[in-house]
Amino acid sequence: MWKKNSGFTLLEVMIALTLVAIVFVPLLSLRNQNIQETYSARQLLRADFLSHEKLTGFQLTEKPEAGETKGTFDDPFSGFRWEQTVSETPLGGVREVRFKVIWKKGERDEEAEWVEYFRNSPG
Repeated sequence: MWKKNSGFTLLEVMIALTLVAIVFVPLLSLRNQNIQETYSARQLLRADFLSHEKLTGFQLTEKPEAGETKGTFDDPFSGFRWEQTVSETPLGGVREVRFKVIWKKGERDEEAEWVEYFRNSPG
């Protein structure tokens, strides 16, 4: 008499592994995309923090002069740089400040820009 084996055949195992692979490949892709999006969001948040720190300094200590200036941030934010353009507006006594924070993402530059308005000091 022949005994019936109660295990899986090689074909059944291969089909099961193929189904698992089909399910996990898109999940791994989503995970990698999530990591990239999290990194981009973190960089944008850092840029926002740096821009507000710089613009608040203008409000508290000095009024920006008309023209363009550029610079870099100190460690640990040395990977970021900034550009600022200050111009007069048609409104008397108000200056427009365009502040841009730039950082590298791979081979290309990413940037975020903020615009604020400052009232000129009397005198």
